[in-house]
Amino acid sequence: MKFTKMGEWCESADGERFYDGFNTKEKAIEFVQEEYGEGYIGESVAVEFTADDFNWDADYALGELLYEEVGDVADSWHLSQEDEAELSRRLGEVMVEFLNERNLQPECFKVINIEQVARKEGEVE
Repeated sequence: MKFTKMGEWCESADGERFYDGFNTKEKAIEFVQEEYGEGYIGESVAVEFTADDFNWDADYALGELLYEEVGDVADSWHLSQEDEAELSRRLGEVMVEFLNERNLQPECFKVINIEQVARKEGEVE
């Protein structure tokens, strides 16, 4: 997968579910302290599939399809390592091309560099 820093920060009350929308770390910290008292912040990175994400075991998959039709004689059919690698590479390219053409790349984000935010000094629960 390809991860691209978005230059944004996100916040979470529990460290599990994050919400984005802050241009600076300081604004995210301020929001957490005002909204929850304490919580978590992290950097948002965009997630995108690449051709390398689609490493298919083409020999096995095609062999299973053939076996369903002809039984044990399918065992004599195999792709060479070179052909399997090339087929896997091409399938990955087609998958990414399809996702891009149809605007199907993920719109979610990954959170990195998560930090716990403490309450403001002197503030109690």
